[in-house]
Amino acid sequence: MNAPQQTELRRLHAGTALMKGPLQDARHLPGEIYTSEGIAALEKARIFTKRWLAIARVEDVPKPGDYVTHTIAGEPVIVSRSSDTDIAVFRNACLHRGIEVAVGAGNTRVHRCPYHSWAYNPAGELVGAPWTKEACHDLSGYRLAPLKSAVWRGWVFVNFDAEAAPFEEFIAPMEDELWYYQTGQCRVAFRKVIDLDCNWKFVMENLLDFYHAMTVHMASFATQYKFRSGDVPMKLLPDGAVNAVFGSDMRENFPFIYPELPWIKGRTDFVSGKAALFPNLNLFVNQESIRTSTFWPIAPGRMRLVMSFLLPEETFKVPDFDIKLEKYRRQIDTIVGEDSAVLLALQRAAGSEGYQPGPMVNMEIGMQHIIRNYLQVMGL
Repeated sequence: MNAPQQTELRRLHAGTALMKGPLQDARHLPGEIYTSEGIAALEKARIFTKRWLAIARVEDVPKPGDYVTHTIAGEPVIVSRSSDTDIAVFRNACLHRGIEVAVGAGNTRVHRCPYHSWAYNPAGELVGAPWTKEACHDLSGYRLAPLKSAVWRGWVFVNFDAEAAPFEEFIAPMEDELWYYQTGQCRVAFRKVIDLDCNWKFVMENLLDFYHAMTVHMASFATQYKFRSGDVPMKLLPDGAVNAVFGSDMRENFPFIYPELPWIKGRTDFVSGKAALFPNLNLFVNQESIRTSTFWPIAPGRMRLVMSFLLPEETFKVPDFDIKLEKYRRQIDTIVGEDSAVLLALQRAAGSEGYQPGPMVNMEIGMQHIIRNYLQVMGL
């Protein structure tokens, strides 16, 4: 780390001190946290290449040879179904000149580099490299660099760090808490990909910010919640994870469209739930559906949000399924439109020389928890 970066971090460390204290004394983060190129580089080094990340759904690669590509903080990867039972994740970089060997998604027997035709099978093994034998190169055992991966409830997780703790250790504190997120028993009904001109952390925070719902989301869902005292039933879990469960005393007027989820049918102590796994997976469930959001940095002021709407298999068979699904599409379009305007305004505010972080309120407790974890991981 060079001297200017060290100076910037020392200054930001002082600016983040209040966030780490009691909620009643806490203030939001300095604007530079959302605009600094140095912070973005540090996030790549300490978060996006060190933590377990939700990257894809198992259903995205259902058959051998299926693959999807993705870019994580500038690092291209391939998620590939290498056999009926195995999903492999590896760097999308040819072992010759580093060029990406796959684009988009599809099904293939061979990933072929577009520059010199080096070829790799769905397990990432090198199966062809023109004229390398004539040049006396022994490339036996060559394969695209594998990454640690795991499958949890229909999700594929990846970690660039070969020394990272096993995924089972990471997810263990959340297993029992998230009993109602049976995403492995669901599949995606539709997906929405949105690029936003804001820092990824603003989305991470916004998805846990119940405080803004009463102002921003009056046209979509705000009237369905009852926050009489400003308190949120938020459980703070290890590693920045959070979980909130709403019973019928706090959630009402939900317009049913589909049958209830089988695993919560008839319960009054559970009407909806909201959870987050640091750094990039947010989960929401109501009585009939599950929504997930993953979010990815592109640049300090640019990010990608992927929203998925999941339903149990049996729900896809209900009468007028597509007509009913269109209602949810419109609702999510409304929510995204409501949030987009304020997210862009947040980014503009963070870049203003006159920006001074304001105090937090009790409805922001989940946001504070995940930010505190972020600061700890970042060393700020």
